[in-house]
Amino acid sequence: MNRMAVVGLVAVITTLGIIAYFISRDSDGTTSRMDVPVVEPGGTSVIVLVDFSKSFAIPRYGLRPEEHRALKAVAEAVAELATRYWTPPLKTVWMQIQTSSILAKPLCAPLETLQKLVKPAGSVGTREEIQAVLNRCVDTIVEASKNEKNLADYTDISGAIAMASEIASGEYSERVLIILSDLHEDLPPGARQATFKLRQERVILLHRPGTDEPQNISGYLARVEAWKKKLLERGAKAVVAMPVFAVSETRLRAALWPQDLDVGTTLSVLVDLKKNVFQSLVASSHEGVLLVQIGRTLAELMRDWPPPVIVYWMAMGSSGFSSQVLPPIEFSPSLIKKENALNTAEEFSKAMDEWARALVRKSKGIRATDISGSLGLLCSIEPVAKSNVLVVISDFIDGGPQPPASFHLGPRTRVVMVHTASPMDSSDPNAYPARLRAWEQRFKQSGAAAVYQFPLLSFTPNDLRSCLREGK
Repeated sequence: MNRMAVVGLVAVITTLGIIAYFISRDSDGTTSRMDVPVVEPGGTSVIVLVDFSKSFAIPRYGLRPEEHRALKAVAEAVAELATRYWTPPLKTVWMQIQTSSILAKPLCAPLETLQKLVKPAGSVGTREEIQAVLNRCVDTIVEASKNEKNLADYTDISGAIAMASEIASGEYSERVLIILSDLHEDLPPGARQATFKLRQERVILLHRPGTDEPQNISGYLARVEAWKKKLLERGAKAVVAMPVFAVSETRLRAALWPQDLDVGTTLSVLVDLKKNVFQSLVASSHEGVLLVQIGRTLAELMRDWPPPVIVYWMAMGSSGFSSQVLPPIEFSPSLIKKENALNTAEEFSKAMDEWARALVRKSKGIRATDISGSLGLLCSIEPVAKSNVLVVISDFIDGGPQPPASFHLGPRTRVVMVHTASPMDSSDPNAYPARLRAWEQRFKQSGAAAVYQFPLLSFTPNDLRSCLREGK
């Protein structure tokens, strides 16, 4: 045997000896082999329940535009979280709340994602693919709601939740349950209420008043709180409620993944559009409509507030239920342009201009305003932002249902009262300042960190700057 053959044989024997050594050590538990990792049970379950009762969806018209927008936001948030935060694969099922929800069929085909670099044809895994499928499902649901034959005479919410819990009974790392409803359970005569037990689901209640609510919102908000309590008692991990008008992709993401995401600032602008207030708001000046000037100043100030910023513009109605809220404006400063997002201060300021002008156009026929009810709705929005600003433009005559609805302001809420007198004050000049003092006290008792006041008729941008400049 030549020298090279001997060297090769020695190398082979040495290698075999090393392998045998490590195998023997592994057999007595002193070391371990690097096997293929064992995949633990995981994945994420998302169940969406949509109220298909006649007390929620309007016969022949179906779900309202704000519900359509809210469900689109759900699709966007789920697609984002599924590809960045949640454990794959994602399973999504859309179910309906019906007279007997236990018998209801899915509104769309269940979706299960496959997030691999090489995927079979037709599989869904990227953010864009997931969102496209979910958006098509939302459009299908909205169209189906317009067919009166699909709408139920009763509302079995408990049965729908029980069914959702069974769908999510597998070994999931994360479970999500989203409910779009007025949360008014109404069972047929003689029907028993379904019992349910949740499995640590994170529940999101997207709610709005039903078609037959009384004028005072207090009972409606109490119903939402009662469902939150019930769901937690039945095993929910967390329950977050937000009115449909307040739904946005940013707020949904913060509710569904609170450990890493949050809302930085919420600004709510409540405007009283009764004739006496409206005339002051549209008073001509060299800069245009007064409400637009207020919006521009707020946009300037918000550039320095904790992002992301979400803005709500509300025209108060005679009941909190009839108050009209424009779709939320989201401002997330970013050097990288995001599609359908306001990334620059200029874009944000332009949006604030447009919303201020749009709100003015909602002034027809308003004779009384339910300030308390409107505040109650706005204060029910969850999750609560780190910083909150509330601007109320009004004569502060609360003309809504009695007794007035209660409200509780979020932490670090700064309130700005932009006030003007009412014709009713002409007979008693002391009533106006007394009313302002009473409202200031009420805001403080409801949790305001600070309350500022200035007259609407003498407004200049520095009035707002002096109240809300960062660090004050």
